[in-house]
Amino acid sequence: MAAPSLALRRSYVRAGCPDEHLLVEQVFDTIGEVRSGADVGTKSGGGNQGTETLALARTALATSRVLPVVDPLVALLPDGALVRGRAVSCGGAASMSLALALAVQATASGSWLAVVDVASFGLEAAEEFGIPLERVVRVDPPHRKAMGEAWAEVMGAVLDGFEVVVTQVPQRLNAGLARRVQARLKAREAVMIALGRPGPFAVDTDLQATDPQWEGVADGWGCLRGRRVGVTASGRRVPRPRRATLWLPGPDGRVATVEPFDRTERLDRTEPSDRFDRSDRFDDAGLAAAAGDVLSAAG
Repeated sequence: MAAPSLALRRSYVRAGCPDEHLLVEQVFDTIGEVRSGADVGTKSGGGNQGTETLALARTALATSRVLPVVDPLVALLPDGALVRGRAVSCGGAASMSLALALAVQATASGSWLAVVDVASFGLEAAEEFGIPLERVVRVDPPHRKAMGEAWAEVMGAVLDGFEVVVTQVPQRLNAGLARRVQARLKAREAVMIALGRPGPFAVDTDLQATDPQWEGVADGWGCLRGRRVGVTASGRRVPRPRRATLWLPGPDGRVATVEPFDRTERLDRTEPSDRFDRSDRFDDAGLAAAAGDVLSAAG
């Protein structure tokens, strides 16, 4: 079997993947040999083995073109995952939380995350969602007048080394600069998650969070334990809007699907709140994502 190409090796080194992952990618360099093997196998009576090998190669190829997301978000995305080389936008009352939720599974699987020019991003909130901080890099461009040009330069450099990039597209971004960044995004097979309006960028899917409802607060006292949010997915690759109700975040700080009649138990109004110990309280870090959502919306 032929060795993986130099470009392929560089891409895996850039993504921080171990060498054993290259063994899977070798199938793509020798797809012609696999097909030939299938033909030979058919003639010699061993067609099942050749067919299974070809099916495995096709499955591996399809998997390499996407980055995984957590289960509650699978049904909202047209491919059930983040497609390399494309952009997704997150808006509404929980845009930052949605962006972090989209990046959780990819970073947990070994991808690197860059957060570019997002003042409301908090490491504590990212960690609470389940993102490994050792795979996160925050990039804040220096103070500048030509906001769009500096942002485009930073994005061009970041896309060379990171598979997932969360950013806010500058207002009044020049369409030419947007096309240049989008071309680099496609060439490097990364995924861009835009907070708020994507501007001139062409996004495959737009996720909007609406109707946030916090659970756990009574009349003037109590502990926040989770936030239920309605999420709607639309876009050029979504023929009909898709909707889901999610915990964003849930009592454990993670994203989860709200099942029918699934509500966090409210505080008993007939008993004093001091009967709840620390384990019953919503962790302060769980509120960090909500604070980031407010700052993103304000910005």
